[in-house]
Amino acid sequence: LIWDIVKETDTHFPKKIYIAPDVNASVFYHSGFWSMFLPVRKNLLIGMGLVNAVNISEFKAILAHEFGHFSQSTMKVGSYVYNVNRVIHNMLFDNEGYDAIIQKWANISGIIAFFAGIAVWIIHKIQWLLGKMYEMVNKAYMGLSREMEFHADEMAAHVAGAEPLISSLLRLDLASHAYQQVLNSYERRISKSVKTENIYPKQQYVMQFISNVNDIPIVNGLPNIDEHLLKKFKQSRLVVTDQWASHPSTEDRITALKALQIPEVALQTGSPRTLFSDVEKLEKDVTLLMFSNIVYSAKANNESLESFSEVYQEEFAESTFGKLFNGYYDQKDLISFEGDILPDPVEDVASLFTEEMQEMASESFTIQQDILTLKQLKEQTDIRTFDFDGHKYSIKDCDQLIERLEKEATKLKVSLDMHDRLIYSTFNELANRKDLPNTFHLLFRQLMDADKCFETEAQLYSEMHQLLSFISVVTPFEEISNNFIELLPKEEQLKKKLQQLINEMEGKSFITDDVKEAAEKYIQNELPYFSDNNYHDETLHLLFDALSLYQFLLSKEYFLKKKNLLDFMEKLAA
Repeated sequence: LIWDIVKETDTHFPKKIYIAPDVNASVFYHSGFWSMFLPVRKNLLIGMGLVNAVNISEFKAILAHEFGHFSQSTMKVGSYVYNVNRVIHNMLFDNEGYDAIIQKWANISGIIAFFAGIAVWIIHKIQWLLGKMYEMVNKAYMGLSREMEFHADEMAAHVAGAEPLISSLLRLDLASHAYQQVLNSYERRISKSVKTENIYPKQQYVMQFISNVNDIPIVNGLPNIDEHLLKKFKQSRLVVTDQWASHPSTEDRITALKALQIPEVALQTGSPRTLFSDVEKLEKDVTLLMFSNIVYSAKANNESLESFSEVYQEEFAESTFGKLFNGYYDQKDLISFEGDILPDPVEDVASLFTEEMQEMASESFTIQQDILTLKQLKEQTDIRTFDFDGHKYSIKDCDQLIERLEKEATKLKVSLDMHDRLIYSTFNELANRKDLPNTFHLLFRQLMDADKCFETEAQLYSEMHQLLSFISVVTPFEEISNNFIELLPKEEQLKKKLQQLINEMEGKSFITDDVKEAAEKYIQNELPYFSDNNYHDETLHLLFDALSLYQFLLSKEYFLKKKNLLDFMEKLAA
């Protein structure tokens, strides 16, 4: 197959072909100093996670895309950019010794500190100039990279047809997500000494499972994702071209491929696994390498597909809301109307969560996100234009669009609030019929209390990060010590809350032994973060890891309260 593509693209055979574990295919080459002047042969990388997620026609199209890069002389620019970046990076960031000397001088006397300050000011100006050079070089290169992707797509379409490339582009996000879900599952169970002999049947299982949950049709053994479904998950009407992106968006690539109007070709719907000799052994070898660096506390057992599917379904149920709600509450909070005058309940509970209502809730969330993005865009200095609803706007139009979106958001909120009253009335009536009104109201109050507490408790995370900001800048030794003393009361709050969250969520799949160990190490830590005029990296890592864990557990705490209520509501409706 590869020789055929080489002939059709009129390019060179790869220097080497590598097999990787993930959902990917790419071209890479040595980009050292001499590669700027001498021809360098390129290597091809093929991910086994990709092989398990496409058919033969799609596989050929993806490889043809990579061979499109083989023919691009502009790839040599990457060597120049790589070396320019190394020079700039070294001058900007590899100066720890100099920073340390400046800091010591600043603590000797006021006169030396004054002249050291002048030197630092000059250095910062030079660094600012280098930063601007870095930005200019890389933005231009990223723009070129995006054009190279379009060119490689066009070559692939002429070799294998546009449709196979489009269908693979639409499916690869799901394939990558499924692959990562499997890895995450095994990572959570390292402490239980569970592994797998072959990860790829599990990846295929998760792809099928997610497709079934989301009513995605399976065609020839693979999820058939169309553009309508893609738009459903990407509803924002705001498009800001990312000048730092090396690849165009999937939507832009599909639009460009369709514009080529290349005639359809006969599809080969079989699996590319058939192109490999003894593919199962290859998959097992790759899997073995993936797990080879993991240290287990006991002899690890290989898990069967049946066992994995049971565990995955339990983990999925733990982290998602019931199918009854049809995604209505995925990005929307519940509202209590206890004590209010309510509309008459409906008998058909499913009619409350139609596709239309789900789309309305999703639209409301998307509008709020677009408003936030537009407010952030107003502060940007390097973005001049953006697209909204298919029309180009200038940054000066942000206020006008924000006002328009806020009106849309208000109108949607009125409709959703009326609908939420109907939902509350219906489930309140169901709870009364089953003699469970107290449980219903208690779970609602618990969620409302968690909602109120979340903002207060998240404030602790923000305050601690703000108090720790001095670590990233040159700071006199005495000030560093005083800052850590000022941090102590906040730390006591953090330790207490972390322990409380771990205890409350004991038994959940995400409260692994590693999570508990990391929290315990931080809670019990009494070692200083700074002494003898030096930071202690190990204890600082404990602190920042604990802050990240705290933020994660806060979100999980609120999610579980919400899930408890929705699970109860689903049982009422059963």
